[in-house]
Amino acid sequence: MNIFELSNIKYAYPDNTVALNDVSFNIALGEQVVILGANGSGKSTLLSILGGLIYVDSGIIKAFGESLNEDILNQPDFRKYFRQNIGFIFQDSDIQLFCPTVYDEIAFGPLQLGIPKDEVIKRTNDVINLLGISNLKGRSPVGLSGGEKKKVAIGSVLSINPSVLIFDEPTSGLDPRSQVWLIELLNELKKTGKTIITATHDLSIVEDISMRAIVLGEDHTLLVDDTAGKVLDDKDTLLKANLIHEHTHTHGNLRHIHAHGHFLGHLHHNKT
Repeated sequence: MNIFELSNIKYAYPDNTVALNDVSFNIALGEQVVILGANGSGKSTLLSILGGLIYVDSGIIKAFGESLNEDILNQPDFRKYFRQNIGFIFQDSDIQLFCPTVYDEIAFGPLQLGIPKDEVIKRTNDVINLLGISNLKGRSPVGLSGGEKKKVAIGSVLSINPSVLIFDEPTSGLDPRSQVWLIELLNELKKTGKTIITATHDLSIVEDISMRAIVLGEDHTLLVDDTAGKVLDDKDTLLKANLIHEHTHTHGNLRHIHAHGHFLGHLHHNKT
């Protein structure tokens, strides 16, 4: 079963700047997919479309078998189903956090869905324990560190128990320990059968969190859709997408070209 089906979608900003151009792919139930691309390639725009936050200019996008547009998201039954099953974690956690305490943040979503109070309390406490943030539940999110805010933002989504989780640049601004924690969490969520879609330009985490990678080019088209391993081995595509770059230097009569990014080895060794 496909959760999302995208066919030739296009999107431009109000000033007519193209963000996505003729993009097509499907995402199946329980799949873990990474969306790769340089800054400005359209990754965040694509996630916003998948999350029902903005709508395509042309082409077709289906979610749970229904064409995803403003009309259907104005229908109360589908809107509730969609919002309950799609969890969106923004790159900037501050966008998501607005309640007076961490506990209130995590309880907010289930309360808005009309879930019985006893169940809300159970879910909130379960998520707090899962994320290991019991010591934060009475604190204001405003004074938390970046890593702590990220945990609370994720918790505010997990308490809804969505079937699909969408992460926009989840490791941005995190220290190494928090990055490791996040990768471990994504793998635990994967084991529960969640569909996980992650946009990033950090190649170092791709194989840790996904078996499949979709690459958007700087021309806002889909360059490649393949296994994560094959994509990471495709230096030409990664160079074209501006996800890695080459640096040339010389040692005596040898010229070395290094690929910087995911790859540390020399691509070529040519005599000068």
